Amino acid sequence: MIGIGSGFMSGGAGVSLRRNGDGTVTVGGAGLGFRWSVDGGGSWTEETTLPLTLPVAAHQEVRVVALGPPRVLSAQQVPVFLLLGQSNMVGRNLYDGLGRFPAGVRQWTRAGELALVEETSELDFDDPWLSNGEVFGPAVTFARAYMAANPREPLVLVPRAVGNTGFVDNRWNPGDDLYAATVADTNALFAAHPECVLAGVLWHQGESDAQAAAAATAYEARFDAMLAGLQSEITVMEASTPVIVGGFSSAVGSGWPYLSQIAAIHADLPNRRSYSAYVDASDLMLKTDGIHLDAASSRVLGARYAQALTRAQSHQITLVAEAEADAVAHYLFGEDNVADTDLRGANALSETPGARAQGYISTRTGDGGGLKTPLTETAQMTLCAVIRNPSSDPSTVYFGTLGSNTSLGEGFNGAGLFDNGAASALYLNQKNDAGGNTLMPLATPTPFVENGWNFVAMVLDAASMSAYLHDGTAAQFATQAIARATPTGKAIAIGSRYYTGISDAVDVAEFLVYDRALSEAELEALAARSTARLAARGITIGVAQQSLLLETAATAHYLFGADNPGHSDIAGANPLLTAPASVSQSHITTMQGDNGGVETPVLDAESFTLCLALRATSGASGQGILGGSLSGPGTGNHGWGMFENGGALYFNAKTAGANDAIVAEAASPLVTEGWSFVAMTVSPTGKSYFRGSSGGAVFKSDTQTRDIATIATIGLGPLRYAGFADAYDIAEAILFQGQALDQAGLQAVYERSVARLGARGVTLG
Repeated sequence: MIGIGSGFMSGGAGVSLRRNGDGTVTVGGAGLGFRWSVDGGGSWTEETTLPLTLPVAAHQEVRVVALGPPRVLSAQQVPVFLLLGQSNMVGRNLYDGLGRFPAGVRQWTRAGELALVEETSELDFDDPWLSNGEVFGPAVTFARAYMAANPREPLVLVPRAVGNTGFVDNRWNPGDDLYAATVADTNALFAAHPECVLAGVLWHQGESDAQAAAAATAYEARFDAMLAGLQSEITVMEASTPVIVGGFSSAVGSGWPYLSQIAAIHADLPNRRSYSAYVDASDLMLKTDGIHLDAASSRVLGARYAQALTRAQSHQITLVAEAEADAVAHYLFGEDNVADTDLRGANALSETPGARAQGYISTRTGDGGGLKTPLTETAQMTLCAVIRNPSSDPSTVYFGTLGSNTSLGEGFNGAGLFDNGAASALYLNQKNDAGGNTLMPLATPTPFVENGWNFVAMVLDAASMSAYLHDGTAAQFATQAIARATPTGKAIAIGSRYYTGISDAVDVAEFLVYDRALSEAELEALAARSTARLAARGITIGVAQQSLLLETAATAHYLFGADNPGHSDIAGANPLLTAPASVSQSHITTMQGDNGGVETPVLDAESFTLCLALRATSGASGQGILGGSLSGPGTGNHGWGMFENGGALYFNAKTAGANDAIVAEAASPLVTEGWSFVAMTVSPTGKSYFRGSSGGAVFKSDTQTRDIATIATIGLGPLRYAGFADAYDIAEAILFQGQALDQAGLQAVYERSVARLGARGVTLG
């Protein structure tokens, strides 16, 4: 989303938008290669030249994109990726003993030959550091993740990055030597192999331009000019060719004082160019030289490039002509609105959400956990929201001023939409001046029990109250004659702010406030506009999350099985970096033997929670690592994790290479119970073990601190510990980076896992 409002807005790719006040909108810019549509109808014009003026009614939206939609490869086409930039794209680590390039990967060498690189980790970069031995960089895990998600043979890489190069030293500007070589070599490849298609450009560079203010100031213009030049001079590069740029570790030393300025230019690329994406690297670790990524972080970076490719393939610059013109306030929540203001930049929420995600926020859990707006209740008003309740037994006030008693200091009064359990109706309740209830059911049972997004509204006027629901399929409307109670003077709230006892946290994507009563027809039209608006933001009204309940606070949430061949998390991101031995209907099986576990791209952190639903494949004398970052003496001798040994189950967090293993259960539940939900948490103050059970949970903890000198990726199964080599069946894995859940939090995750996996045919013991 580039800009929202009623005045002039700057857009992406040199595009601007102006509402003229005469029923038209002017889309400004220069050059060819743009298409446009009105009102998100999906019908695009042919390529056109800007500027142009369009007739646009109130509430309609204008989209301007660079030559969309992106190309879809046929089975006969071979994807090609350019690897450009400097040393962190090449890599500055010797081979670490983990996965190399998979079968089917080829490279276009500097000699103009297609050469196999499978079962190696090094590419033909023109970089002197490669003389040190077998060097690898992010391309290894990029290729592994890409081919796992897109099984095709071959995949072709064009490695042209060179260390210690940039724009400031005249290496990558149009006409410079590396730029010219990239253009010539790429055109030669496609002339010789017409079956190839340019599937993306990967760029990681900026360090060389970050040492002087003048170079950093000139970087954006030089970088954008390079991309425009490549698109013009490479015969097969189009405006819809994905371009992915990487950021930098926050640990970079003082010798590169302007690197954050260049990182901001990279991060802003999706606002300037369609079909582009930015890869954050701020949390990654460096070698002792203070600038180059260490081996584990280089692997994580490559996997993140693969994840970002999906975003880049569908990224379109979108301009919204106007918010709902007659709304007092119109909020769109999410990561692009960290101030929680309405679309006019005003009316910020006065309280902080419980969580923030792509396209929505979550209210806080518990009594008083709703979020106040600065707007107060009026005699006539309409409140509308697109809301989801993640609970399987929803019970909460969704919005309004409804109060239960004086315990929250606001009074037994007000009005709001609420439900009270899965079997309950969705009600509109308005309390009269004496505090008496007037309940009106709208939908029975509550539509929120299915965990989907719903458009809901309540309308109050002098003589009636009404409620409206659209679940993505059908609409319901109810109205009842009732004299309006005296407005309370309370701040209008999202979620259960004034009512005790029914106070689930809810997810909110959009919220609108009107100081008049909207009709049923107006609500129907508004729901349609909201549906289109939120679809562009990745929110589909009426669609429940996959397999019941997504753990929205998790960094990565995996449900494994035949319906997840790419082994990605539920959000479609974080694909495993290594493949399992086999895939069954509702689980994967790790490989038997040393290092037979699977690797996630999620990095360890000072605090972490790992939850697993798994079972052993061996007998009572099993010996294997269940999951975590635990490694043996030959592979770092650090980290934490759960493991089986001699029939017992342990949890361990190493300090300075020394074990601190504690018996979690003398008889491993993976043997005695079959499918089990087990979890481990680590934090600076200690570690804990949890196992969910219908007969009562098992929970143990201690205060032993952990060693985090070396950060590694999280593994599932025995990834880095020789001798502990049993295979495991894994149905679900949930990773909370930076969070150590307490016993109550783990119990809640376990209960949701029981429901999730039960629907997938897995019964936890």
